[in-house]
Amino acid sequence: MKPEYLTIQLQRPRGSFVGRVEEGWFVVRGGTVVLTDRDGDALSRIAYRQKLSEGEDPRRIAQRLLREWHAANRGDDDFSERAR
Repeated sequence: MKPEYLTIQLQRPRGSFVGRVEEGWFVVRGGTVVLTDRDGDALSRIAYRQKLSEGEDPRRIAQRLLREWHAANRGDDDFSERAR
């Protein structure tokens, strides 16, 4: 399965500030949402995955997981100084 792209908003635009986002990718494997890199490789063997319950939206789950990943791995660093 090809990873699906998603973004989360970290800070809203205000005045001349364009805002901040974090981008990520996810797949659904065996009924589990898994955060991945753009090639589809899981970010972690254990963390940043969640089994889907009936009626749950995989994209919403992935957005929450991406927020958790961001908090654990990026914190409040200066977005403009990060090289991509």
